Amino acid sequence: MRYAVRSLLVTAAVAACTLPITPTSAAAQACGYWQTSADAYYTHCDNGSGSRVIINVDTVWASDYEKCVGPGDTHLGSTSDVRGAWYVGRTC
Repeated sequence: MRYAVRSLLVTAAVAACTLPITPTSAAAQACGYWQTSADAYYTHCDNGSGSRVIINVDTVWASDYEKCVGPGDTHLGSTSDVRGAWYVGRTC
């Protein structure tokens, strides 16, 4: 019994190591705020409508500000300057 469990664990570990790995890209990011190690972004998912929305950008050193963004990814700046961003419920 002990041998069977150990064999199963080794088989599972080997299988996990051989799974294909897909790189993460900006296109694969979910809607909303996200960041890399250096840059902050906001992705507006519009489902093909072409809408533009207003987001609030939460900054570290200055006052927060509102920004109009279109569909797709918008670069907001450095992660050392931007803490987050969110949709405020209005279009522009």
